[in-house]
Amino acid sequence: MAELSCFWVGISCFEVGRPPFFVDDLYWVLEYLTFTHTFTTLQIPMKTSEYLEIVGNIKAQIASAQQRVILNANKELVMLYWNIGKTINKHKTWGSKFIENMARDIKSAFPNQRGFSERNLKYMSKFANIYNNLEIVQKVSAQLSWSHNVALLDKIKDDKERLWYAEKNIEMCCQRQRILKIV
Repeated sequence: MAELSCFWVGISCFEVGRPPFFVDDLYWVLEYLTFTHTFTTLQIPMKTSEYLEIVGNIKAQIASAQQRVILNANKELVMLYWNIGKTINKHKTWGSKFIENMARDIKSAFPNQRGFSERNLKYMSKFANIYNNLEIVQKVSAQLSWSHNVALLDKIKDDKERLWYAEKNIEMCCQRQRILKIV
């Protein structure tokens, strides 16, 4: 019984240089755990309206924080793609293999990262070329997902019309497939 109490408490009696617990010690530990367990159980509030309101508020805060994180991550990704596109456009004179080599080198540096294929790098270049005004990118395009931006780049050739659709998309929170059908 004494060895069991030593193991249960998580300490080896031989390591601390003292004799194992006595039966009285084990009884005290069991009584303490029973008391604290009962005490803790009594303190948990039941499904009162106050409790449900608190949980509801916390759930709303979590959902709001998650949405802000997603929006900020998306904004950063679109800005990164715009900056990469600007860099590509500055160095296009290096030849046709420039984007192909860049895609391969980025992929080898970040093997688990998606979004840096040769095709997507070309979209980044096109995106930066069309939206050469940082203010428009920050105000409108960064609020759309990358797939929304690519869909608008592919489907709409007129800059003003593309900007109008982007703003409407933000207002209506459209899905990509819906945008493609509308355009």
